[in-house]
Amino acid sequence: MNNGHITRFHLYFLFILWLIVHGVLYFYSGIRTDLFDAKGYIKGADFLLMTGRLEVFHQIFYAVPILLIAFFRWVHAEGVHGFVLFQCILSGVAAFSLYHASSRVFKDQNAGLFSAVIFLCWWDVIQWNTAVMTESVACSVICLVTFKLTYFRDTFRDYALLTLLLALCVLTRPTGVLIIFGSFTFLITRHWAVISRRPFLKVLILVCFGITAFWGAVSMFNYWDFTEQYLKGNIVTYMDTIEGQPLYKDNLRLDTSDLLFPDPEKSPAGKMLFFAWNNPVHFAASAFLKVFYLITGTRPYFSTLHNTYTIVWTLIIFSLFYFGFRYTSDVAIKNFSVAVIVANCSLVALSTVDWDNRFYMPMQPGIALLAGGGGAYCFRHLKIPFLQKTKR
Repeated sequence: MNNGHITRFHLYFLFILWLIVHGVLYFYSGIRTDLFDAKGYIKGADFLLMTGRLEVFHQIFYAVPILLIAFFRWVHAEGVHGFVLFQCILSGVAAFSLYHASSRVFKDQNAGLFSAVIFLCWWDVIQWNTAVMTESVACSVICLVTFKLTYFRDTFRDYALLTLLLALCVLTRPTGVLIIFGSFTFLITRHWAVISRRPFLKVLILVCFGITAFWGAVSMFNYWDFTEQYLKGNIVTYMDTIEGQPLYKDNLRLDTSDLLFPDPEKSPAGKMLFFAWNNPVHFAASAFLKVFYLITGTRPYFSTLHNTYTIVWTLIIFSLFYFGFRYTSDVAIKNFSVAVIVANCSLVALSTVDWDNRFYMPMQPGIALLAGGGGAYCFRHLKIPFLQKTKR
């Protein structure tokens, strides 16, 4: 069996899996427009159609999905159906791009197969494909960024395409800045041999990188004030607003009665720094819980079955990620993935964790990429006959 046939078999398999996954999604949850944020995006799209401009300034960070919703509603009044179909198709393209990226990084088409399967079967992420939200488009664009990085050739065309994709990331969700951070890490790693021979250039780049990262973080935290969540002890955003209701859990809020609070007149970033400096134990405990719930994907209000499934899935994926990380020699891609993971976890630690794991989205493509390589590595060493025959 030649490589062409193997590739076609993998793509046919992935296409059938894509159909099954989205069929299950559609019949299980349908097209979701009743979520709080979804209503805001639809309203913003309608406002754009009527006035030709965004309703509020911060929607610039969600401009791509809002423009897409507006376009499909312009084509047909029930445009959300077209938007969701577009998301599903784009997610399929993302899965195939991840397949090719992983195949190239690990020089093994089975690695690509495992990466794409992990991407399509990661329920907490793929479920957003049938919701009128921003997560699905954002995750797909990140997959395209990952693909571009694995095939990066240092040409003007590649820099232009990467810049365009990174701009789409930021204009789809604010967390797109994390992908910019990861991409800069990739480029610095890729050119480190040249940079390290010029000490002044090395220091200059690292200083500029640090200043840019700090400025970006301060800008984000000055625009979105998370200190209200600090004052209410929330681990999960707005947990205090459902006190007394079935989903409310005491352990998702911390006691804030003995803490020092910042002056309300301070800037949001200033209030955050004040709170962290004056309440270090509380701040550290809160940050740990947020990252714990983010990484494990569990929540106290989820069912025992759901939490058990999520823990098992997470353990498998991160075990495969570990083997994939060790297996590949592509340091730049490894650093890209790790940089996004660290930045995403840091952002959640400083703010709050979400209700339903959608904050996993920025780091999921990088994890799936390396986990796919780990999967191929493990199965090759287990000597599965079928995979031995189809190995490149």
